[in-house]
Amino acid sequence: MSDVKALIVSPHPDDLEIGMGGTACSLMEKGIEVVSVVVTDGRRSANPLGITQQELVKTREREVRESSSVLGVKVSLMGLSDMESDVNRSEFSFMMGKVIADLRPAEVYLPHPEIDKHKTHRTVSRLTLDSLNTALKDESFECECWFYEVWTPFPSYDRIEDVTPFVDRKRQAIDAHRSQTAYKDYTEGIMGLNRYRGAFHDTADGFAPLWAEVFIRHISV
Repeated sequence: MSDVKALIVSPHPDDLEIGMGGTACSLMEKGIEVVSVVVTDGRRSANPLGITQQELVKTREREVRESSSVLGVKVSLMGLSDMESDVNRSEFSFMMGKVIADLRPAEVYLPHPEIDKHKTHRTVSRLTLDSLNTALKDESFECECWFYEVWTPFPSYDRIEDVTPFVDRKRQAIDAHRSQTAYKDYTEGIMGLNRYRGAFHDTADGFAPLWAEVFIRHISV
């Protein structure tokens, strides 16, 4: 394996799996080390099981460790309760700055800071970009930044990845989040979007994936 690293930032325990589980597998197949940082502990998630908040936190941790094992990514849990308070946002910025400085990833992936309709996703992304821009003041550090789809389909995109070989693993990884799929069928929703991306991609370039994930480049980094 090369020393090239990719950092995937997940505001919640299942965002990587939903947004780019297939691409994560593809990156690892190319020899890139993939590190997943999960920001919040899921206590504010949907709770169809009716368990206590602390039990939900433990459940979501078990689920994300299972899904990360399915995909093969290294997972690090920040364990923040939410991104609502100034204290938590400040703590996140400190921790993310340290993660980037220690890892020095060649690529960073995160939800879109404007298009994504989930407030926590947007907050995490904006603060991550701040930390990344600070790190990039070191001219010896180079990094590409990409946004992945979660809650809101992109109106256009800069990159499309064929994830057909990894569809079963992606589906299994999402299904590992049983506490959440019991509330909403994220698996079928996102697999439908991935199938749509493949079917409706402009094939003029000869690229015709069956299943695909798409990304927007952050051009200011």
